[in-house]
Amino acid sequence: MVKKKDLEKIGLEPQPLKFDDFVARCPEKLELRDGYMGQSKQDAKQLLAMSLQSFGLVEAVKLVPKELWLSAIKQAYGDTLDVGN
Repeated sequence: MVKKKDLEKIGLEPQPLKFDDFVARCPEKLELRDGYMGQSKQDAKQLLAMSLQSFGLVEAVKLVPKELWLSAIKQAYGDTLDVGN
């Protein structure tokens, strides 16, 4: 399970992982299972959280067109969220 303290490490700018932190959070086996990396969907989320921490959200959002991000935000948070232009 991704812990709240680990999610708090994700920000706009990259936050380097420490080796001990990586070892504690990385799945025991890094493999593809049922379409997800790791042993489970939770392992995949942990890997995603570590990647977002390492690269920062600014770099992550550059991977997908703005319209797709806005659509995902609307789907996750509802129509009432004012996401701007």
